[in-house]
Amino acid sequence: MANSTEPLVEFVSLGLGSRAGSLVSVAVIISAIGCLNGWVLLAGEFPAAMSGLFTFIVQLATATALPLYVLAPLAALRFMTNGRVPRSSALYAAAVGAILFAAVAIFGSGGPAVAWGTALVVAGWPRCRVVKRRVALAS
Repeated sequence: MANSTEPLVEFVSLGLGSRAGSLVSVAVIISAIGCLNGWVLLAGEFPAAMSGLFTFIVQLATATALPLYVLAPLAALRFMTNGRVPRSSALYAAAVGAILFAAVAIFGSGGPAVAWGTALVVAGWPRCRVVKRRVALAS
């Protein structure tokens, strides 16, 4: 058996006859083809699954970055009302347009991405406060 190229077939042939050994050979061939078929299908599914994950990551990054694109024009509008920035119809139009664009982009990111983005920002907020406190104490 140690020097055999097909030890399982020889083992079965010794115990059950050469016909059973031939059946084992056929079963091994069918099993190998089935295994190869499974690997081919897996190789085709993996990139498709990764494309979906990449899409979600892009949507998540968009959803977490866009609140800044809402807050900056809101600050510009507030600074115009406070007199810190001169009133300008062009700045007002740009700020409103930026808010509308960001709102549409956030909506387009999808509910799960916005929910996860919000959860991640909220989860990171306490860490940000701790770091700011440590920096203030070190100064």
